[in-house]
Amino acid sequence: MSTVAIPTQTSQEHLWRHIELHRMLDELVADYIAHTGKTPSETTVIELMQWSTQQTMTPTETTVIELMQWSTQQTMTPTETTR
Repeated sequence: MSTVAIPTQTSQEHLWRHIELHRMLDELVADYIAHTGKTPSETTVIELMQWSTQQTMTPTETTVIELMQWSTQQTMTPTETTR
């Protein structure tokens, strides 16, 4: 088993790294939802990781229009989605 050397960080650098990691996780989860239709509450961490690993080998194509439509639906209020 190999070890990974973690560089020394200041508290501020550590904080910013975690903020960036959360942004990347948000993007990964949004991509997962857009491709699978499954929500995080319906998914285990291992399922998300397996899907993510598979995407690095054979990415699933999604059109920009599909992602934009999905994004628009997520930002509408409940009354806007029922019109």
